[in-house]
Amino acid sequence: MYDGETRALAVETVGAGFSTREAAAVSAWCRAAGTRPGAGRKEPVYLPLERKMELAARCGADERAANLAAEAGVSAASVSAWARRLREEGVICFNISD
Repeated sequence: MYDGETRALAVETVGAGFSTREAAAVSAWCRAAGTRPGAGRKEPVYLPLERKMELAARCGADERAANLAAEAGVSAASVSAWARRLREEGVICFNISD
C-alpha cells in the first residue's frame, strides 16, 4: 500500500511526537509535493572529544555558543550541552574571577 520511503517518513514523524493520524497526513503531503524523507538534511558532524572540550572551555570563557557552533559546523545547543555536561562531570572547570 505504501512505499518504503513513505513508511520511513511516517515512522520518523511519529518518533518526533506526532500522532499516527498526523503522520499519515504529513506522509501524504510530502508524497504529493514530491519530496522524500531526509531530503535537504545536513550530514551529521562528528567531533572528537578534544574538539568538544575546546569548544566547551571557550564557551565557558565568555565566547558565544552560536559563534563557536558556526565555526565547528554544529548547533549552538550542542556546544552549550557539551559545556554543561563536561562541567557537571568535572572534566572541565570554569575559573570565574572578578
